[in-house]
Amino acid sequence: MHEFILVDLATQMPYLPRRMQTWPRDRVLAWLRVWGEVWKVEPFGPKDMPDTYTFQSWVGRWTYFELTEDGRMFIPGTWIEAWA
Repeated sequence: MHEFILVDLATQMPYLPRRMQTWPRDRVLAWLRVWGEVWKVEPFGPKDMPDTYTFQSWVGRWTYFELTEDGRMFIPGTWIEAWA
C-alpha cells in the first residue's frame, strides 16, 4: 500500500482512488474531511450553486470544486476532473 496525503485538489484530483466514483456524495465529502476542511459554497447573487464546495487541506491549500449528485467531481473553469 502506498502512503497518501491529500494536499491540493488542483494537482491531486485526477489521482483520487477510482473506487470513490461509486460512492454517494456524503461519503466522498466525509473522506475529504479526513484530509482537511470542506465547506458548502452558498450562492451569491441569483445563481444557484447546489454542487459547489471548497476544500482546504491541513497544510492550508484550498480548492474550489464541484461534486454533482451523479458523482462527477471537477474544478470549474479548468480541465481538472477526478477519475477522468
